[in-house]
Amino acid sequence: MPVLHVNYTEKKAVDKKREFIDTCVNIIVEESGCNEAAIRVFLEEHDSENARNEKPVVFLNWMEVPEKRTPEVKDRIALRITKALCDLTGAKKEDVLLMINDYPPKHIAVAGKLRR
Repeated sequence: MPVLHVNYTEKKAVDKKREFIDTCVNIIVEESGCNEAAIRVFLEEHDSENARNEKPVVFLNWMEVPEKRTPEVKDRIALRITKALCDLTGAKKEDVLLMINDYPPKHIAVAGKLRR
């Protein structure tokens, strides 16, 4: 169940945000084989006065699946999501910080039950 949090400081039009969300979901499905229905994407638009550094930050949190989420898959996802975010925000790719967090199944609960 991938959860993608995207933070940036410039307000965007609803249609552009929807397009970006759909693009991110498609990237994750294409590159990792995740079930589309399980992917959650959250965009957080911050006022610039509430940010020390206005450059975009992305967190991709998901369950560790070493046989499907290889370093090569993560490289492709990072590159493609960075490009999509640059297209949305106008940021330079050098300014985008993307962090991927792999959680062991025993640290993830669905419906109140830990996966093991």
